[in-house]
Amino acid sequence: MSGVGISRRKAASSASVAPERLKIGEVARRAGVAPSVITYYLSEGLLPKPVKTSRNMAYYDVVTVEWVTLIRELQESSFLPLRVIKKLVASGSSPAQIRESFVARNRTVTSSEVEVEEKVLLERTSLTRKDLRKLEELEVLTPKKTKGRRVYSIDDVSIVEQLAQMRDAGLTAERGFGVEQMAIYRNAMERLVEKEVEFAVAGIAGSMGGEDVAKVAKVWVRGANEIIRALHNKFIKRAVRQLSEGMKGSP
Repeated sequence: MSGVGISRRKAASSASVAPERLKIGEVARRAGVAPSVITYYLSEGLLPKPVKTSRNMAYYDVVTVEWVTLIRELQESSFLPLRVIKKLVASGSSPAQIRESFVARNRTVTSSEVEVEEKVLLERTSLTRKDLRKLEELEVLTPKKTKGRRVYSIDDVSIVEQLAQMRDAGLTAERGFGVEQMAIYRNAMERLVEKEVEFAVAGIAGSMGGEDVAKVAKVWVRGANEIIRALHNKFIKRAVRQLSEGMKGSP
């Protein structure tokens, strides 16, 4: 048999076992999320980096679909914050191994894994105790008091961590970005949720059984969160663009 024939067979064999590569849209479709979720998880170091073939084109390993699906399950079923999930991803375990521990067994997460004491929160962020009290006064944070200690939920911890990152990036009170500004978000979200509940009660609760309502509500909450994030991102970009154009036109 000629060397050329063997080479061709080897090349064909190599091509047949080449790892499947997916564009971001296909990863999102298979995982049942928006492409922006993939981008966000990637920026947080939760996903393997894609192979870039050009400035605007990248291909993801097919295992990325498993990671995205698992991350959503850990967030929604086990109520794990992204900081904990990031440690699991970095542990070297496969998605299947992590799922076996946290999802398939329906493991109950202990309060110490999903709640953080005030002392720990202050140690790992740049916010002060005064900042936390102000956020509590605004009802942005709603800690529980356990044996005289304040304990913060996953959502509260996420809010504090994001505020700390913004402050560390230069968005300080001196520049008009004090914690008091969080009242804007709280008030807007409260009004939005009131409207959501109104049409949800009218359109869902009155025509479905309890189990169906729970299933629909889960999809609704996830979808609404993505829509809110996407709309906010779009409006912020538009506002910044308009501001930038206005500054260019000013003398």
